[in-house]
Amino acid sequence: MKNKSDVVKGCREFGRFMLMVFCLVWVKLIVHGTVIYLFHDYLEAHKFYLDAGMIYHYYDTIEGSWIPDRLGDGYRNIARFYRLVFLNRDLSRQAFYLASSLLYALVYHFLVLQLPIKNKRKFFLFSMIFIFDAVYLFQPSKEITALLLSILVMHQIKKKASGWRNFWILTELLIYAALFRIYFRLWRAFICFT
Repeated sequence: MKNKSDVVKGCREFGRFMLMVFCLVWVKLIVHGTVIYLFHDYLEAHKFYLDAGMIYHYYDTIEGSWIPDRLGDGYRNIARFYRLVFLNRDLSRQAFYLASSLLYALVYHFLVLQLPIKNKRKFFLFSMIFIFDAVYLFQPSKEITALLLSILVMHQIKKKASGWRNFWILTELLIYAALFRIYFRLWRAFICFT
């Protein structure tokens, strides 16, 4: 049994790590917000936001249910996902991009917290080096669903090996493939036969 000082030390270390992650999310968000504010027209003119523009178009024109209704229509389905997450708010294009950036940053760092990181300080410095990944990753995209799927699959993988664990992993991959990336059915078939 751990003594009280070990528990307190562990809580303090985890708290410091959470503070570093929180700071990292905000620094990345500030960098991306600045890029969106200063260079949005340039990036959009050079087709940088092509997928994001499509997602925003669907987000802006969705009527009816938030439940995905078209198999394989990833852009429309992810727009419905964003409508659900942003509580059906009508957002300007820049606000939508910034809100999706924050969502991506939070989900990404939640995923990171699932990993057994031994040297948290080095991890923090490593993450700061890649601060400009925000420019490429922090925009409305289907990648947010890939991150959420990764979290679900990691939780299943952590569990004791069983037929049910594999069943849930395959089910999650099948739902993801059907709603967002139809070609992932091949991936699912590959996993079934390995």
